[in-house]
Amino acid sequence: MVSEGLQMAERFIAKPFKNKTISIRLDDSNFLLWRQRVLFSIESLALLDHIDGALKVPSQYVLVPDGSKRLNPECVFFQQQDNALCSWLLSSIGSSILPFFVSCKKTLDIWEKVQQIFFVSSTTKLMHLHCSLKSLRKRDQSMKEYLAQIQSICDSLAACSHPLSDTMHISAILSGLPPEYELVVAVITSSKQLYKIDGVCNVLFNTETRDQEFLSQSFSINMAGGSVQNNGMFTRRAARSNFSNSNPSQNGFATHNGGAVKFSQ
Repeated sequence: MVSEGLQMAERFIAKPFKNKTISIRLDDSNFLLWRQRVLFSIESLALLDHIDGALKVPSQYVLVPDGSKRLNPECVFFQQQDNALCSWLLSSIGSSILPFFVSCKKTLDIWEKVQQIFFVSSTTKLMHLHCSLKSLRKRDQSMKEYLAQIQSICDSLAACSHPLSDTMHISAILSGLPPEYELVVAVITSSKQLYKIDGVCNVLFNTETRDQEFLSQSFSINMAGGSVQNNGMFTRRAARSNFSNSNPSQNGFATHNGGAVKFSQ
């Protein structure tokens, strides 16, 4: 029976943690990022059951044929593995908060303490990121700066294990554009096709470039005695030019098809 226990205990043999170093130390500002990396590492070692409470701890002793009790090898290997995981987890925690974990005896204790300390603050951070994304507007920024801000927030949400879908990402981009981009927004939102983020960004970059070209041309006309149109008119003209003159084979640019303006994939 002991030999059977040894065979069953093979799955509890301590896993190597030397190649699973976490480059950051848990502190008050990085819980969500730390949690993501730790979970990836623990999952790669097939040890998630040590932190989710699903694993039942093997009994400490087993009965042998002569009726006596002997130390359960499965329990021994489990303890070795759990102790290794405990040590690895504690090594990834910053010194400023380590005192909170002095009373922890097993991996599950450490994980529950982490959740207890940081859950409220992580929820607050997620709410802040979503609110920031919803309220972000392009205003006087360049298109590159505006899109980079949105991408940064989306990356932060993804790092918190709450990634946005492409549809929600594009919706955030369009929601923050000023009124002069209404033609671009109308074409994208009214289309039956689904567009990639890169394609939408290409259209916006191209529209901005054409807008600047129209502005430069108008100043030249003004110098010759003409008049300068307002910036909103420039953007609408740039968008129309973008939609009607671009190459249908280029991803994200627009073409006319039967009188209707559509993006080419």
